Amino acid sequence: MLTDALGAVAVGSRRSGPATSDVPTIAWKSAYGVLAATALAVALGIGFFTYGGIFAPLSDAGGLLVGLLLVPLVRALAVLNRDDRLAGGVFLLGVAATAGIIIGSTGLLAVHLFSLDPAVYGAGFLGVQFVGWLLLGAWLLGVGALGLRTDSVAGRASWAAVASGVGAAGGIVSLVYSYAVGSFTPAFPLLMALYAVGFVCWAFWLGGELRPSGDPDGRDGEPVRGSA
Repeated sequence: MLTDALGAVAVGSRRSGPATSDVPTIAWKSAYGVLAATALAVALGIGFFTYGGIFAPLSDAGGLLVGLLLVPLVRALAVLNRDDRLAGGVFLLGVAATAGIIIGSTGLLAVHLFSLDPAVYGAGFLGVQFVGWLLLGAWLLGVGALGLRTDSVAGRASWAAVASGVGAAGGIVSLVYSYAVGSFTPAFPLLMALYAVGFVCWAFWLGGELRPSGDPDGRDGEPVRGSA
C-alpha cells in the first residue's frame, strides 16, 4: 500500500517508545479524514472566492468538518508529546483552535440557513472562525516543533506541520489585510496553497504514523507511536 511504502514506523524504531492505549484508536482514521475534508474545503473555498452564492455555506460546512475531525488528533499529539514541558501549552492552542473553527463555522452556517442578518451575526462568527484558523496555524507550528524536539513522529510529518502552520497563520493575516484594503494581496493564495499542501501531507504522513501496527485495517495491535 502507498502508506506502507511511505513508511509507518513500527514500535521499537529510534523514534518510538512503548505503545500506549492513551492515543485515541480513531486518531489515524481521523488524520485521513482531515486529509479528505481539507481537499473538499479547499475546493469549496475556491468556489466561494470565485463565485460566492451557495459556495459560502458549503465552504463553512467544509471548515466545520475539518474542525471536528481535528479533535482526536489534538488529543493524540498531546499524548505523544506529553513528556515535553511545552506540550501542555501546545495542547491548549489546539483546543482553542478547534473550538474557534467549530463555533465560527457552525455560527456562519446558521446565519446562512436561517437567513439571519449577516451584519449583526455574521461578523462575530466570522471573527471567531478567523481566530480559530489563526490559532490552528500556531498549533501546527507548535506540534511541528515538538515533533522535531521529541522525535515523536517522523521528521517529514513535523516539517509539513511547520510549513502548513506558516501558511495557515500567514494566510489569515493576509486575508484580514485584504479585507481591510479592499483587494486580495498576492501573498494570500500563495500562503493558502502552502497551508493546504502542507496540511494534506501532514495528515497523510501522520495517519501512517498513528495507524496500529500489525493490521493494515487497524482492527488490532497498538498505535504505532506513543510513550508510556
